[in-house]
Amino acid sequence: MINDLQALTDNELYEIGYTQEQINELRAIDYDALLRSMQKTSESKLKDKGYSDAKIAAVKSYSGTEAEMRAAAATLIGTYSPVMFSYANGKTTFSCRLSWNWDTMPVWTFHDIVACSISENMYYNSESYHQVSYYYPDNYNQYYKTIKYSMKPDAPTGIMSNTFDMNLYNTPGGEKGVAKYGYAFFKWDKMGSVPEVAGFIKYGHAIFSITPSISLGADGISFSIEPGLTINEDYNNYYHEYR
Repeated sequence: MINDLQALTDNELYEIGYTQEQINELRAIDYDALLRSMQKTSESKLKDKGYSDAKIAAVKSYSGTEAEMRAAAATLIGTYSPVMFSYANGKTTFSCRLSWNWDTMPVWTFHDIVACSISENMYYNSESYHQVSYYYPDNYNQYYKTIKYSMKPDAPTGIMSNTFDMNLYNTPGGEKGVAKYGYAFFKWDKMGSVPEVAGFIKYGHAIFSITPSISLGADGISFSIEPGLTINEDYNNYYHEYR
């Protein structure tokens, strides 16, 4: 993905929505050089960053191909499930969750985003939240702390999100913690009976320092960072349908 984007001209990047600042950051990325420098890293230090034996082998044997880049890259794993769909006291309530985790510490740790949309003009419920567990960057196997973030509505109805720090070093306190696990809980309400719902749930991983923004269209949720999502680092799903 990154190599494909870097092969485009500035004008072509402008046409698909990139700003000059994003283009400058994209041009500065040298993933090939990064992987080659990682080949000099000891296996024990790579394991401290969460690398499995298979990923360590992929790094050590890297010779410059796109397939090898993908094999060595961090992978985001996501599991979606509905929680509740009920009608009581004249109100319909629907909730769902997204559990996610990184198998290896990502190269880019800026600001990521989780979002959820829903049909039928349902309203955001303030009980929605996103809980993120952070691990030490020097030992991605060692737990550091958990932060519970609030979701925010991105429109009067139908969409909510949370943009969070992947790396707490970027925060004013300069703490040492990188996000590894997360649990996003989305809850919606509407007065009256709503027999079925549908929508999107999505995670966006940024490779730019620019904070992502969000929009909702006929094709679902879109992030301003969408063109920069790296392979295997996005997750989305339709809701299950209930009657």
